[in-house]
Order: sequence, then structure tokens, then C-alpha cells
Amino acid sequence: MLTVGAALASLTVSRTDLHRDQQLALKPAPAATPLAPRPPSPTADPSAPQSSPESTVPAIAAPTVSQHSRAGTPSFEAAGARAAASTAPSLSRTFVGPLHTSGNRIYDATGRPILLSGINRYGLQSDDTSNLTADDIGHAKQWGANFIRLALGEQLWLATSCKYDPAYASKVDSAVSWITGHGMVALLDLHYNTLVPCGPAGLHTMADAPNSINFWEQVAARYKSNPLVAFDLYNEPNNIPDSVWLDGGQVTEGGVVYNAAGMQQMYDAIRGQGASNLVFASGQRWGQLFPPQLSGYNIVYAVHAYTCPTEPPPNCGSYGASDPYDPPSAVSDWLTPSQYVPVVLTEFGWPGTDDGRYIGNMINYAQSHGWGWAVFFWNGHTGSQWDLTTDVGPGAAYNPTPSGMPVFSALHGSN
Repeated sequence: MLTVGAALASLTVSRTDLHRDQQLALKPAPAATPLAPRPPSPTADPSAPQSSPESTVPAIAAPTVSQHSRAGTPSFEAAGARAAASTAPSLSRTFVGPLHTSGNRIYDATGRPILLSGINRYGLQSDDTSNLTADDIGHAKQWGANFIRLALGEQLWLATSCKYDPAYASKVDSAVSWITGHGMVALLDLHYNTLVPCGPAGLHTMADAPNSINFWEQVAARYKSNPLVAFDLYNEPNNIPDSVWLDGGQVTEGGVVYNAAGMQQMYDAIRGQGASNLVFASGQRWGQLFPPQLSGYNIVYAVHAYTCPTEPPPNCGSYGASDPYDPPSAVSDWLTPSQYVPVVLTEFGWPGTDDGRYIGNMINYAQSHGWGWAVFFWNGHTGSQWDLTTDVGPGAAYNPTPSGMPVFSALHGSN
């Protein structure tokens, strides 16, 4: 088995990765809504967050940077000039909160533009807390991560759910404290939900109303004072019109008709709790297409990218890439928007542990355009096609698999 040191010494791969925990059936998607101005959000930018009872990281007043709601879309030319004139984002492993956005950058409280880079920590969305410990998160920190996307399940959080776990919020508290206590950003991701009372929990076409709105009201109220917590509104919306993505509406999935919660509704629910934390909004068609524009502030747009969502070559369709080890063509559609709004590649991966080319290429692509990234996945187990580590748990060294090597190398380089 390669040790971390030996693996680094022998690293010759320079490409990236992407993931998919369900088949990305590329059905024709509704036409994308052009980037058009929206009315200002009814919620104004509140004052800087207070210190958090859940976090060991103290709140620090944010620098004076404009964070007001956009009434319109800045021109690409003006945004490009701002981006060219700005300082390159910091690859620091530790951030000082609160975080905020300005133009197409994310800044920490010291005024540094920052680059989020890390992993998806899978498991909590289905109440699997295997090896989700302070030691596990500490190893992510040792790899060099400054950003962990934490998948959550609405069905376990809400007391009105048949699957409610009274201890679930405390489990999330612990994970958030471990992550932010290391100076890393914890991105809380609404990953699983149910469409009908007592229905199956899992990946769906969209968030559900009113449950997802209630979820975000409660989660925002609980973590708003932690300056290193961010909120990811819903994982991979798909097969819905842009109007529903934005403002909600009736949706049919597998013969079930339900009321979907829109991204703007969930954003407003968070801001209604006085939370000024970063809010991430995933794109349409499983995060592949740049979405309509939200009205508000401290908003980050999240892209997902997979060329092989279930199996490696020769059994994958490459999903828009001429070479399955190269970034899919859909990500290029995010380049122009990323000149004026922050973009983060919040999920990507490769369905095989013995090849790091795709993951390395995606990391290089994201960083070359100033995008942050989080690779899929780290889940407290071994034996999965998506594993980034050869061993996990108490006493484990958390050595990288070949597919995890470009991740370790990129993160380790941020020391």
C-alpha cells in the first residue's frame, strides 16, 4: 500500500474527477431562462452575524464591502474588468468568518478573496454516521481541505416527519463544530427529502413545500451565528421548468404530484431568520445548467459535473465530453456567468478508485477559472467505486486511492 508520502512522490496525474449517485438520464430539459433582472429581495442585508454557540470559531466583523441585493445583472464587460483587477483567491486552509461575496469572488472577514476546496462528506442524509467523528474530519483537515459539503436529510430533521430522529440535530451540531472548529467552511446541503407524508426519502426532482422551507427556517435559525456555515438550498434539481426552480409550483414525479419549493422561497426563508451566511444554489438538470438569477446577496451558484456518473469507460456515455477524462462540455456554459457571480463546483467524481485523471482535470479546470470545488466522496466506509481513501476509521492513515491522489495533491498544495 502506498503511504501518503510515497504516493505524492510518485504522482504523475494532472487531471480531475466528477460523481453521480443516481443515473443522469439526459432527458431534454426545459429551455433555460436567460439571465434577467429580478426585483430586489424583500429581505434586506442584516448586520454581521454574532458568535455561534455551536462553533469554536469566534465571529469577526465583516469588512466594509457592498452586500446589498442586486436589482439587475452587471454587464459581462464590467465584471470582467473587476475580475482582472482583483487579487487571486487565497488557497489558505483556514478562514476567518463571516464570509461574503462581492462581484464574482468570495471573501473572508480579513478581506481576502478565497478559494473553497475540499470534499463531499456523505452519510448524514440517510443517518449513516459511520466514522463521522472528530478524527475523521481532522483527517480531511490534514489532507488540506478548507471546505466540506455535508449532505443532510430533511426527513430526519423535521419533527413532523415519520422518519424524524430526535438526536439528528445534535449529530449535525457535532459535525458542524468539528468542521468549523478547524477553520473550514461547512456547507449544509439539503440532499434527501420526501414528497408525501411518510414517503420514501431520497434524491428527488426538487425540494418540497412546505417541508423544505420549514427545514431551512430551522437550520438557518440554528446555525446563522456560526460565521463559517453556508447553506446549499437543494441538491441537483432536475426535469422542472425554470419557473418552478425559481418560485416553486406543482411537479409530477413518478406519478406523484406534489408542491415544489422554489430556490427563491428557500433563500427568503433563510434570510427571514436573520441569517446572512453564504447561500448556494445548484443549477438545473442535476446541476449542469446555469440557472435563473436569484434576488439577494451572498449568493453562490453551484455546478455539478460528471462524464461517467455510474460506470467508467467503456460503459459510460461521456455526457458531452469528447474524452470522458476531460470536463464535460456543459461546464463551459458557466464560464461567462462566473465572470460576475461566484461559482463553485460542489460535486464531481469518478466511478473507479484506480484512475485519477478525470478528477485531476476537473480540479485544474475549476481552479484555472477561479472556481472553488468539492469532490465526491468521503463517507466513512471503503469498498465503494467513489472512494478517495484506502482506509478510514480509528487508527487509519486515510491514505489516498489513485483516484484520490489528485485531490490530496491539490489540497496539500494549499498549505
